[in-house]
Amino acid sequence: MSYEIDLSDYDFFKILPRVKTIEVYKKLLYYYENEIIKKTKKQKLPEKGDDNYLNPYFKNPPAYKHYNLANDIHPKEILDVDLSLPSISSLLWLSKNKIEDKRILDYGCGISGFLVYINNFGYGLGYDNCEQIGYKIIDKFLELVDNKIQIVKDKKTVFEFSPQIISVHGIWLEDWVYQIPSIEYILSDRLYCSGAIPGEGANFFNKDFKNSPSDKGFKKISSLPFLDIFKRINPNG
Repeated sequence: MSYEIDLSDYDFFKILPRVKTIEVYKKLLYYYENEIIKKTKKQKLPEKGDDNYLNPYFKNPPAYKHYNLANDIHPKEILDVDLSLPSISSLLWLSKNKIEDKRILDYGCGISGFLVYINNFGYGLGYDNCEQIGYKIIDKFLELVDNKIQIVKDKKTVFEFSPQIISVHGIWLEDWVYQIPSIEYILSDRLYCSGAIPGEGANFFNKDFKNSPSDKGFKKISSLPFLDIFKRINPNG
């Protein structure tokens, strides 16, 4: 697949406060290994759903292997722990389309630095059910990064926020999200939310996967590496 993108599009990343965010992210990983893992090694280690659990994926998101997406690449100098591969493309899309003053929901936000950079385009809200990353880990990141980021795990707040753009990286959207009437665009992880690769990503976990935006009243209008962009075609969908 080819993309309308060139190296100059990545110049935008130079103005982001990534040095600080990456430093904070690494401090968080150090805290996790030394204050949680080492101190609990003689006890039961944190498990999925625990308030101090951290899925190993979050230790180095850009290292995650996207099989069958060999042509999807980003410059090596852009890659670091603060951003996953699809989230880099989401920022590219927001920048290339000169998005301003939009309400942006990062669904399944984890502790990605993505939310730190949303203020460049509008107003951000993170949603996570805290199964793959405990709320204590998220709270520690927010404390260290010293950024007015709001991350919630209740649906009511998400509906009240009325997001116009939803970014979803490393996970697929649940049915209730598609019921938010304000959504204009979905920035969709090709492997998981789009379900673009047979037998992998969303299709690995659910062979009858039918929760792609294309199944829910949205039309794919463009693609970037690791990411599909969908626009609502049915306001009542």
